[in-house]
Amino acid sequence: MEVDLGPARTEPLRITPAELVRLAMEADTVLAEIRAHTRQAEAHWRTALGHWFEEAKAAVQAQTPETALLQRVLEALRRPESHPASARP
Repeated sequence: MEVDLGPARTEPLRITPAELVRLAMEADTVLAEIRAHTRQAEAHWRTALGHWFEEAKAAVQAQTPETALLQRVLEALRRPESHPASARP
């Protein structure tokens, strides 16, 4: 089988059907790993967010909110690693 990769490549890529199947299987495996890492990162982020929410809620419900605690929660939420798009497993 030949695959034309466009004008950037002068010769077509030659690939056997077995190589094509192996490539598809490897791509599926890698995509499954990416999905698993994404789910893990999102779960970690949701857990951390839940902890921050509970700490902030407790501080606000106190008669005199603990300013230091609220500041820590705000700082944690501002950190890039606290957002799911940038979370890493």
